[in-house]
Amino acid sequence: MKILIFLLAILFFPNCSSQTRFKAVKNSWIDEGTADPIHSYDDIKREIDIFSEKLAENKSPQLNSDYVTKGLLALAEKKPVKANENFQRALKYDPRNGLLHMLNALTHQLRGEAGDPEHYKLAEVGYKLAARIDPGDGKVHYLMGVLQFKQRNFRQAQEHFTTAVMRDVNQADYLMGLAAASYYLGELGRAYANIERALSLTPSNPATLQASGIIYASLGAFDKANNSSNQLGTISKVRQNYLNQRIRDWQNYYAQNKIKNG
Repeated sequence: MKILIFLLAILFFPNCSSQTRFKAVKNSWIDEGTADPIHSYDDIKREIDIFSEKLAENKSPQLNSDYVTKGLLALAEKKPVKANENFQRALKYDPRNGLLHMLNALTHQLRGEAGDPEHYKLAEVGYKLAARIDPGDGKVHYLMGVLQFKQRNFRQAQEHFTTAVMRDVNQADYLMGLAAASYYLGELGRAYANIERALSLTPSNPATLQASGIIYASLGAFDKANNSSNQLGTISKVRQNYLNQRIRDWQNYYAQNKIKNG
């Protein structure tokens, strides 16, 4: 359900805060172990209704189609097949629309995550088409990075996140993706540099705080990790509990291997 808020925020209303944008995208490293309440269907439906009204008012040349709204509603109802059908109908009328290709690809990605890995390939095709239409759009590379990250292809994910950051260095979600992929590749210095940049942009984002705590702990910087945990505790006890466990895991690792803290 979070992905719908992401779509409305990052694809259609790019001036929204990056904190809202990144919260919408779940990945196994950042959101693992959390159980915070997420948007209900009514919340999603309300956002989509607002989006539809804005389309009607602005007559957007990019997404002025009832099929787009129907596709988003289908996603909110967890009906990705119906969503794909609507986005593909919209593409018949506007085949050179990069945003539509992104929507269609993202829906295929969700179907892949639901258990049909063949749709990952279709998602990749859709994202590549979107990137070909609008090569300067960092959102495409960010979503391609998420796609590869979900499949644990961390090197490819890192490359896409790097391209996204090159397109817009001030997007915390892009930096978070790059930090996460680098962490899993064992490139902790690069992970640290990018999570620091993300934290400077969204210092109160629970996902950023949680990620920073894990990365700091992996480097043995436990004072900084605990500081992230303390800040996180004022926002989400669930996330804080998970982060504290990860910090303890790294403390045990350093103690067992008698590694001096950095």
